[in-house]
Amino acid sequence: MSRLKSWQAFLYVIVALFLINFTIVGNNFATAVLHVIGMLMYFSWYVLIGHELYHLVPSKIGYSYNLFVVNYCLLVTLFGILVFLFVDGGQIHLTGAPALSGFYLLFALIDLMLFPARVLRTLELRRTVPKRECIGEFIMMLFLPIGIWFLQPRINKVYSEHIDQ
Repeated sequence: MSRLKSWQAFLYVIVALFLINFTIVGNNFATAVLHVIGMLMYFSWYVLIGHELYHLVPSKIGYSYNLFVVNYCLLVTLFGILVFLFVDGGQIHLTGAPALSGFYLLFALIDLMLFPARVLRTLELRRTVPKRECIGEFIMMLFLPIGIWFLQPRINKVYSEHIDQ
């Protein structure tokens, strides 16, 4: 993922978003399978970028890589379950204690986007970066199909600089 050109990464994300939003009329199971495949593709971009860049960060900088991976696994698992349960258009309403799982999913989604943004910024500046310094990268990760045109060249540059050393 870190060696892809911007247009290749953009095409990958667009295909993932297409699969997430594609509906086969009259076949809820096939629609759910396409949605899950699309979500796996979409979220895997964050994980692959975060994974590849994290291994370039000096070991003295302690970012929570395990939390990042756990959040990815929880997101994919729970979103996959929800897609299969509510593919026919049903709704879910969480109140009280079960709503905490929904809040954790929101935290996991934010962490999934913030981790690669923070690692990218750390590698560019060659120092530990607080979360507030990578808001721009986070917003580009949030609006990924557009942000990928700005992020992917920076990812490629950082990756090639650290691999050549």
